[in-house]
Amino acid sequence: KMNNLHAPVIEQPCYSMFTRDVVENEYLDVFKAPYNVGCTIWNVLDRGILSGKYNRGLPRDARLSGKNRLGAFVGHSKYVTRDKIEKVERLMPIANELNVSMVELAIGWCLKNPNVTVCILGASKMHQLEQAMSSIQTANKLDKYQMERIEKILNNKPKRKELDRPWRVHQKKIISRL
Repeated sequence: KMNNLHAPVIEQPCYSMFTRDVVENEYLDVFKAPYNVGCTIWNVLDRGILSGKYNRGLPRDARLSGKNRLGAFVGHSKYVTRDKIEKVERLMPIANELNVSMVELAIGWCLKNPNVTVCILGASKMHQLEQAMSSIQTANKLDKYQMERIEKILNNKPKRKELDRPWRVHQKKIISRL
């Protein structure tokens, strides 16, 4: 407002069961009044790890195989960790109890966050698109008990930090100038 600029209306952070800090901590203030910024998330399957396809090793055609740009850039052995695989394996019984796939559980969990406005998904096959669409129903199936079980398995909930950024110290001054 002060320079005749339009205020941001949407943020596009990476968010998944394994990547939570930005949405659940760092940007938490911008989702509330007076900003009310929307949140369009991406990478909800953590490059496919949350689909469960890496649980038994590296598929040849996998994006993280190292035989393409993403795999070479990210590096399978550095990114697909034993900790992530073990968590996916421990989450699978919850998906089975709900009669959904691991993909539906991972996306549904993200959609359950009230600060998530939109979820960007990629699909190269029809069944992937169908699973993604079914995730809306999965989000509705997830109750408090299941969310607590998932939280216990993930064990990575970000801790809220007060005044962890300089702009928060001067927040009132900044808001009054907007």
